[in-house]
Amino acid sequence: MRNRFFFMIAIIIATLSGCATKLPIMTEFDKAPLFGMIYDADGVPVHNASVLINGETGPLTDINGRFVIPNLPRGNHILVIHKEGYSSTTTSFDFMNKSQVLYLKMNSARQHYSKAVNHFECGLFRESLIEVQSTLDLDKDFYSATYLQVLILIKLKQFDEIPLLIEFLRTNLGALQEVDELEKMYLHEVNK
Repeated sequence: MRNRFFFMIAIIIATLSGCATKLPIMTEFDKAPLFGMIYDADGVPVHNASVLINGETGPLTDINGRFVIPNLPRGNHILVIHKEGYSSTTTSFDFMNKSQVLYLKMNSARQHYSKAVNHFECGLFRESLIEVQSTLDLDKDFYSATYLQVLILIKLKQFDEIPLLIEFLRTNLGALQEVDELEKMYLHEVNK
């Protein structure tokens, strides 16, 4: 009976040690594909965004915002995502697990403008100005952003740029009542 007990223990130990050496370890690899997904601030996939990995041209995202970088070596990497009309996104990451997936977010000009409006409505004029600048960096013809920029500069009492911005709006939009009212508001504040 005692021999049987030791025999059973020996079989269990042999079985367990054999199983432990056969389990795949997901973190041990030299190269593997890296999967990623790019979304905008509203959760919409960003398609046809260009992916750069460590300064090298990589794939374009598909219609669902997905990309694959085949045979990426294990280790630290820098990923840059570009798409016209969006702020570029740069991230540094450690690729240490074969099942790793990157989820990245990009902001469009419209999303920056929406943030600018929200900040303005909350009285956060400097934050609003930063978002307006980001909007105009992506789309200089976003006239609503230029209009908001003038309103912000009036609130901040930074009058130097305003005449040029009003002229820009007049040149591109014509004689609109809104531009006339904006100019009146500016002149009222500057002459206080």
